[in-house]
Amino acid sequence: MFRAIVLSISILMLSGCGIFSFFTNDDVETAVVVHPELPRPVQNQNIDWVIIEKEEKVFVGTPYQKFLNHLESQEDIIRYIRQINRSVCFYRKELEEVFCKQIKDKEDEDI
Repeated sequence: MFRAIVLSISILMLSGCGIFSFFTNDDVETAVVVHPELPRPVQNQNIDWVIIEKEEKVFVGTPYQKFLNHLESQEDIIRYIRQINRSVCFYRKELEEVFCKQIKDKEDEDI
C-alpha cells in the first residue's frame, strides 16, 4: 500500500500535474490592442503668387495676409510631422533607434 502511494505521488510529481486541467480557455483574457489617434490632418493654404515686371526686373510676391496664411500652413505641416514621429517612436522604443533618440532630444530642446 505504501509503495502504491509513493508510486502515485512520484508519477504526479514527474508529470507536473499535467493530467489535471485547472484552466480553460474561458479563463484566459485576450489582450486589448490600443491604436493611437492620428494627428489632425494638415490644412493646406492656397497662395496667390503675383508676378510684377518693372524695369526689366521680375518680382514675385503675394499679399501680406496670404503670406501669413502660408506661414501658418507651413507650421501646421511641421506639427503634423512631429506628431507622427512621436507616435512611430513610441511604438518602436524597444529598438532604441538613433532616429527616435534625435526626435526625443529635439523635443527636449524645444521645451
